[in-house]
Amino acid sequence: SHPELVLRDGIKFKNKDVADVSCVLKNVDEMADLMRQLLSSSPAQSAAGVPCLPASRRKVGMLLRSLKGLWPTCLALAATVGGISSPPPQRSIPLEVTSDEENFTFTPCVNDDAVMKAAKHLQKAIIDAKLDRCWALPPLLNGKDIINVTGCKRGPDVGKWMNEAVGWVLDNPEGDVASLEVHLKNLATKKFNRK
Repeated sequence: SHPELVLRDGIKFKNKDVADVSCVLKNVDEMADLMRQLLSSSPAQSAAGVPCLPASRRKVGMLLRSLKGLWPTCLALAATVGGISSPPPQRSIPLEVTSDEENFTFTPCVNDDAVMKAAKHLQKAIIDAKLDRCWALPPLLNGKDIINVTGCKRGPDVGKWMNEAVGWVLDNPEGDVASLEVHLKNLATKKFNRK
């Protein structure tokens, strides 16, 4: 992509930094969409007062899995890019972001309460849903198990089934191996019957 080329060859960033910037830029629109969902409705909370996610655990979790530890940076960038504020005029909101290994905070340089509340709500919802380190969760089934359960062939199909298994775990955080196997068998049966 053009940003990668500029950062790697023009500015001479380290390859890891280029990959990190590219990852954030690739996912910032999806993060901004989550914030837009929060802004278009009043942020929901559970009966216990815990902020609710603006989308399914699977959707948010898969986004965070692709970002890994960069999700706070992506959230901060999504809060600063134009196009989130509603109603127009849409503008960017400069933020000062402070972080350490485990925590980060937003300090707005310009006051836009709605966007800041949405960013903080999303941050809290992600942490309360225990998705803030979801990329580090070990899989319940390995590739060999997936092949045995679904009957798929080795190769790219295993990766697709692994993604389905990860999505199921994100949707069912209390789920166990047996329940996941039943889910995958049911999906495999449906796919086989459609052919």
